[in-house]
Amino acid sequence: MIIVKPLTGIDIAIINSAWQDAFKDYPVSWTKTDIEKMLVRRGYVPELSFGAFEGDELVSFTLNCVGEYDGMLSAYDTGTGTRPAFRGRSLAARIFHAAEPFLKQQNIKQYILDVMQDNTNAIAVYKKQGLQITREFNYFVLPADELHLPDKALSEGYQVKEIEFPGREIMQHMWDFHPAWQNSIESVLRVPADIKYIGAFAGDTLAGYGITAYESGDITQIAVDQGHRRQGIGTAILRAMLALNTAPRVKAIATDVDCASINLFLEACGLPRKGCLYEMIKELDPQTSFQL
Repeated sequence: MIIVKPLTGIDIAIINSAWQDAFKDYPVSWTKTDIEKMLVRRGYVPELSFGAFEGDELVSFTLNCVGEYDGMLSAYDTGTGTRPAFRGRSLAARIFHAAEPFLKQQNIKQYILDVMQDNTNAIAVYKKQGLQITREFNYFVLPADELHLPDKALSEGYQVKEIEFPGREIMQHMWDFHPAWQNSIESVLRVPADIKYIGAFAGDTLAGYGITAYESGDITQIAVDQGHRRQGIGTAILRAMLALNTAPRVKAIATDVDCASINLFLEACGLPRKGCLYEMIKELDPQTSFQL
């Protein structure tokens, strides 16, 4: 008999086992440490996350995170997965249905997730629950030792160095698109020890910055002020970020498909696009429910 219940008190080793089985065919892999750090960074709340159990075995799960997104208290599904042997039983839908009243009780206004564009079965399930596609993201991945940046010089008068958190307002001023949940300011501030910042300066003025989760190879954010572009700043920032990288791969996950500047930049730097994700959102209206 399969029982759906909150993941309160469930050890990370149990979650890791289910995760590895559910996502063993994905193009990106995670270690147990990667998963632990990812959950902290994204704001994981076990009490608002649910799993389907057969006996003591976690066979399906949704790991929910909570934080502010676009000015609203939101929940983010950082991972929904089902072990292959238990697929086809509508377990993800049962988990959504179980989670909904708990999310609403916490005054959460919207539910967000990212899903691989070619995962048509999952997309169909999410649409049935009332989630709608809101944005499309690219993702880029390459072994670190295969990435060779173009020999582009930084213009005279600029310098690049490691810095502290530069401040929300100045960062937002440089954005060409709003970062996805996993790359948001809120997410990086949750794990200060895992994040490093690179700044490019014209005198005392910050002209661009980069954020890297250097132990996992994440290019989390990179942006250059409009008035300082085409000076080699982006390439110089990325080069400094790669010098800090200790992971076997480099990846930029969830860059907005409609933002030509970031996607063309990453491709020009030799980082190949590997695929696309959809961002999907459902407003949590107190009068509506997820459907089984």
